[in-house]
Amino acid sequence: MDYKVVIQYKGPVDVEKFSQSGTLKYTSTESKSFKTVGDAMYINIAKDMFTYSQAKEYVNLKWSDIKGEKQDYEAYVNSNYELKKYYNENAGFQKGLLKTIKDKYFSKYFPDLEIAYAKTSIYKTDNFLEKNKDYLFINNLDDQNAIKLKEGQDTETISKILLADEKVITRVLKNDVFNLLTLEKNKKKYGVAHDAFLDTFLSKTELAEYKRTEYYKYAVAMGYAVVAGPVIKIGNNDFSYDHELPDFKLAISYSMNGEDKIVINKALIGLTLELFGVYKKVWETQTIEDKRFILRRSYKQNKNIWKGDKISKSMNIKEINYYFNNYK
Repeated sequence: MDYKVVIQYKGPVDVEKFSQSGTLKYTSTESKSFKTVGDAMYINIAKDMFTYSQAKEYVNLKWSDIKGEKQDYEAYVNSNYELKKYYNENAGFQKGLLKTIKDKYFSKYFPDLEIAYAKTSIYKTDNFLEKNKDYLFINNLDDQNAIKLKEGQDTETISKILLADEKVITRVLKNDVFNLLTLEKNKKKYGVAHDAFLDTFLSKTELAEYKRTEYYKYAVAMGYAVVAGPVIKIGNNDFSYDHELPDFKLAISYSMNGEDKIVINKALIGLTLELFGVYKKVWETQTIEDKRFILRRSYKQNKNIWKGDKISKSMNIKEINYYFNNYK
């Protein structure tokens, strides 16, 4: 049953309105077994899909398998479309999910239960990375990943970095910011956030076992995604009806390619170069001759930023964020 609740209340200035809508799912069965099974599924499905041998491959993914035409660095900033496409179009995933639900929860009490999806779009999370921002590798970098240059001996390098010189930036990032030593330190820090998420649904034994896998070792993103509940058929013949189970959360993890930390390094460098590209578009740089300025550069806001076939004469925060979120 679809519902919508609208509340009007007096705000600081005017009457304001809050609305909430959704779908209320219920069943008319009085079976206690059915309720017990349904509650167990809702609580345990994330853990069971994550650890069940026939299903865990569908929630421990590789960006290289699902990215399509996207670049490696986009795994850090914009993966929701690819996740949605994968889960909506992957018949193997849906078959594995339905088999897990039936085997783990319904087979004991309802061995002949029919269960299926009545819709093709079952992935319901709006923005996986935003919803799970605490459990992303990119959000667990720190001061050791800063560009550290000394004013005197590195003046030329600093100047070229501020000019968004791609070769110089790439060299500094590769040698100093995202080298293998700093990445190892980053992984240790990320492991704390990683484990905090896994602790929400895995036991200590299950967590220890999972930490021995390649999934854990190379993960760059982890979190919950909401999936639509499947439809089960209750009753027989003329006395049957279809019941849609509630939406539930699945735990999802993905790595770059499941085996190579060098790819993590290259993707981070690629992302940083894209951000420098945004910076270069937003700010114009000019060389000045005044020796009082160490770097002899001045910057001003670019007043002619192209957006498609239109020119923006000024930039505000919203527009700058647009460039950060739409690199191409």
